[in-house]
Amino acid sequence: MQTLRYQWRADDGEHALELAPVAGTPGTPYLFGAAPNRHPVAIHDFHVTTTPITQALWTHVMGANPSGEYHPRRPVDSVSWNAIAGPGGFLDRINASPIRLAVGIFRRRAVSSAVGSGMGVRGTRRTGRVEIPVGE
Repeated sequence: MQTLRYQWRADDGEHALELAPVAGTPGTPYLFGAAPNRHPVAIHDFHVTTTPITQALWTHVMGANPSGEYHPRRPVDSVSWNAIAGPGGFLDRINASPIRLAVGIFRRRAVSSAVGSGMGVRGTRRTGRVEIPVGE
């Protein structure tokens, strides 16, 4: 796997989103939890951002910046869970954006496992592109 990079230009200059590869557990599931509730979890290869989601990226994807002061290279703040994971939120929009087409990774599921293992996870919300754990 290789590092993925998406670049765009904003008023203040060039910006980039970099995603580093993380190897999964091919053929050797991780045993999650403590006995007697251990649960095998197979983790597929995935990518993770190497920097926080900046105000510039949030604005690029969402069209507006919720932060109190605009500092494009600083992390976005003042966002709710719904603004990130709810319908029409950041994850939905990034999946429909040129970023998804450029790096092609947001549609992959990072973890595949049975739900309801007793480890505090009740289920998942599958968007078709990103699997979001739904905790208690």
